[in-house]
Amino acid sequence: MGNKENMKLTCRYSGKQHPAACPDPASQCGSSTAGRGACTALKKAGLILLACVMALTVLMSDPIAAAAWQQTQGTAAEKEGLTAGPEELYTLGKNAYDSGDYEKALEYLLLAAEAGYAGAQNMLGLMYYLGNGAEQSYEEAFRLYRLAADQGYAAGQFNLGLMYYYGHYVEQSYEEASRLYQLAADQGDARAQFDLGYMYAYGQGVERSYEEAFRLFQMAADQGDADAIYMLGYMYSHGYGVEQSYEKAREYYLITASGDSADAKYARYAIGRQYYLGLGAEKDYAEAVKWFRSSAELEYDFAQRMLGQCYFYGYGVEQSYEEAFKWYQLAADQENSHAQMRLGVMYENGYFVEQDYDEALKWYRLSAGQDDTKGQEHLEDLLITVNETLVVIKDTLLRESPAADGIVMKAVLTGVRLTDMGKARESDGKIWIQVKTHDGYTGWVDKNAVNFLPGASGSGL
Repeated sequence: MGNKENMKLTCRYSGKQHPAACPDPASQCGSSTAGRGACTALKKAGLILLACVMALTVLMSDPIAAAAWQQTQGTAAEKEGLTAGPEELYTLGKNAYDSGDYEKALEYLLLAAEAGYAGAQNMLGLMYYLGNGAEQSYEEAFRLYRLAADQGYAAGQFNLGLMYYYGHYVEQSYEEASRLYQLAADQGDARAQFDLGYMYAYGQGVERSYEEAFRLFQMAADQGDADAIYMLGYMYSHGYGVEQSYEKAREYYLITASGDSADAKYARYAIGRQYYLGLGAEKDYAEAVKWFRSSAELEYDFAQRMLGQCYFYGYGVEQSYEEAFKWYQLAADQENSHAQMRLGVMYENGYFVEQDYDEALKWYRLSAGQDDTKGQEHLEDLLITVNETLVVIKDTLLRESPAADGIVMKAVLTGVRLTDMGKARESDGKIWIQVKTHDGYTGWVDKNAVNFLPGASGSGL
């Protein structure tokens, strides 16, 4: 390789920054037309390179200019941060969040939050709370909510109150939650007004007051809060904190029922119940069925159960055990205890399904296990029907405990039938059987005093 080529390499990579360090590129081109064209292009490239080199030289010697240049190379959000104020950055971040662009939202909101903008701190806290666009962290959400709340930002106060209410990151405290809700409610935050009203209704962290609950629900409802509108209907229906009025209740229920909030299914059921029972309106089973169905189709188990009942008895609709069974089953699958009891009735009596005592007992036990009184009664009655029965063959005593010294409960005469409760114990050299009389007494009898009826295997050890 010749000296001229070596000189080019030396000039390109030597690190020298002044153009005098390299010879004029034109001097390497020759005098031909093609050579001069190539030289012209080379000169332009050289001038561009020279401009870049000189600019970099200035930047290296001026740290402030270098920092400004570096900032222009950042993210879109950072670029806009050079001219946009915190409020505008917050708006950009909120719009990005609402459109589902969590990454961009995070960029904007971080800039606005670092500038101390309370709205951005609160919304950034929400992103950490939910794990949207940021790694889920109750701790970071709490820190950001606190920053916003300390500036008197109502939404920050409310969200911080939520964390105290549920005990997320901090020790659960209804008292602190209610205090923060109050601060936000006083600024007109509808969510805080509703949640604080709920706490007054149930006495959580505050002394129970239906009147105060009603007042707060009314304030939130006046701002269009769907939950509060439904609760006003509920309060009027039961006369909590206000004079009872089914008519006023229905007014609020109708508003909720016509919307798409989560409370719509409850409101529709409540209206159906009014027509079913004739509360504040003439009893109308057909109208009740209409409202029960609209609620049941939104998968509300109470409405499904009541729709099943209407089909079972033919109230407001053509009687159909098949339809009754379908709706009872849907409600029972959601652990509705009364629907479970009704399925037991259908299996016990063979309504639409084949009679099956075992299946009936299964549903009665599920219902009774939830303290459903009717479920417990049906379970007890069916157990008497299917359990092994025995007859007293000599006068004996019903005792509280399976021992000879047990407290006597009842004298039992020869010939009386007893229901075997399926338990036997050995005590004092005898086997004692737990039994029940037809008039409801339960106790223990000596096995030697009874005989099992034909076909009954009996209890025993």
